[in-house]
Amino acid sequence: MWNHWILSGHRDGAAYLDHDFVAERTGGFDDLDQHLAVTDTDALIQATGLDLSAITEAFDLITSSKRMIICWAMGITQHLNAVETSPPSSTGPTW
Repeated sequence: MWNHWILSGHRDGAAYLDHDFVAERTGGFDDLDQHLAVTDTDALIQATGLDLSAITEAFDLITSSKRMIICWAMGITQHLNAVETSPPSSTGPTW
């Protein structure tokens, strides 16, 4: 849903996207735009378990921020030895 708002400027007509950067350094944005145009946003909202106001509030917070760091960290669970590594790192040492 946020992707759709960003690509369309839906929320308030703001330019959330650096179109020059996208044109010069990325690919597939036209495909993404076409995909989002036919995506059932009501189904997406329902799948999140959140209501639209919570999603909108988070979007507004993020897009109004001057700086933000977002980290998607799945490294330990995707590791070759994840089964052995995950429990000790989440519960602390057992010695």
